[in-house]
Amino acid sequence: MLYLSCMTTVERFWSAFAWAEPMQDNELHLITIGNKLQISGFFPTYKNRSRPTDLLSWYEALRRNRSRGKPNSEEDSPHVVFANADNDEKLIAFVKRFGPVVAEFVHEEFGPPHLLTAKQDLAELRRERFVYCSALSLVLEVKRSLARPKRRFDFGKSLIRDIVSNTSHWPEQWERERKLRKREPSWRPTELDRIQQIAVSGKDPFLPADLDGRIVICELLNTFRSLVFPNPTELHSSIRYGIRPLLYAILRTEFLHPRETGVCENTRCRKFFALKRTDQQFCSSLCSRHQRQRDYWQESGKERRAARMDQKRRYSR
Repeated sequence: MLYLSCMTTVERFWSAFAWAEPMQDNELHLITIGNKLQISGFFPTYKNRSRPTDLLSWYEALRRNRSRGKPNSEEDSPHVVFANADNDEKLIAFVKRFGPVVAEFVHEEFGPPHLLTAKQDLAELRRERFVYCSALSLVLEVKRSLARPKRRFDFGKSLIRDIVSNTSHWPEQWERERKLRKREPSWRPTELDRIQQIAVSGKDPFLPADLDGRIVICELLNTFRSLVFPNPTELHSSIRYGIRPLLYAILRTEFLHPRETGVCENTRCRKFFALKRTDQQFCSSLCSRHQRQRDYWQESGKERRAARMDQKRRYSR
């Protein structure tokens, strides 16, 4: 998703997308009202070079920093933060930083100052996080299957079923947004039927096991098309009702260049993290140590316990 700034001999592009700019302290104003989040901020002007609420700029800056080995490359990318947001506190912090993922309603005050206010339903936010987490997991599962073609794809199939069960409301969201905009939104959930068919289909003996996963990812990404805009106003209009298209723009990059993100192999963690090495399996040394300890006791603990019990029996005689 790009904004074409000017047409000269050399075309200059900025992927600068912010739903709103912070009113203070580099965060948007957020209050919780029941099961709704009300988010407010200034209409973006992009004059602030730091762009603290610009999700794509943050993602791209962290990728560059990691590739150069800079110290602040330890910070998680925004798509990782969202996928790992497994409770309301983390989800609210994400929305406070970047804006609504799917807004039920947006109010604009032309001021001055020029203000935006949106309402985000918490239940919808949780569901969107679950879909995105499943989709990112599916991208990584397809990556593993490409490395090991004979690997079973059962986990990938379960992820597809999770995606289907949590995207059935997308047509309703599209219709709601169409009514609010009074025109069709730029995103189109037209291929959900195909994903639903894949979720219930069996394995084709003549096709790669991961093909279903690739099809589902492609259909999700094609729901949120990559677009070019001639001016900032049209650019902002594409995310007026939520930054979800930006999250799927990042997912597209992760799918096409699957070397940036991994999932922790610790069975009690399973969080996403930015890869520092291609063979990295754990998000931290602590997770690595805990999982290796569990694996060791699972492999040798039974024999050790049996030996101890046998020794106790001999001494008790």
